[in-house]
Amino acid sequence: MELEPEYEDPWVLQSRDTVRYVENGGDHRGDVKQAAYTVEITMALFQSARNHEIVRMPLGEQGYPVDLMFEEGKLPVEEAGAYDIRAFLAMEPEDRQRYNEMRHEGMRHKDIADAMKSRSGGPR
Repeated sequence: MELEPEYEDPWVLQSRDTVRYVENGGDHRGDVKQAAYTVEITMALFQSARNHEIVRMPLGEQGYPVDLMFEEGKLPVEEAGAYDIRAFLAMEPEDRQRYNEMRHEGMRHKDIADAMKSRSGGPR
């Protein structure tokens, strides 16, 4: 028996939470204080992966650990060249649906972007 996880569009969830916050007040997941903690924890995870050791908070490293890993050769570049990871934000509804289907099938964002670009003849 194969179970399909329930999927809800994150943009819809974010919009609902914003409406709830505006109408009712309370805490919001995008609160700057919470976001600062989230960023520091994420950077600490990257720093721990970079040095293979426990990282103490507050984080002492001021550079971006992922960039440092590239510079130090600890994280190899798999595909040369830059691409805009935000391109999917400006998709038409049918393209967003296809994007979500391909993600659900297990495709990586870069591969989906390449497939959709070749299908449409280039960026819109």
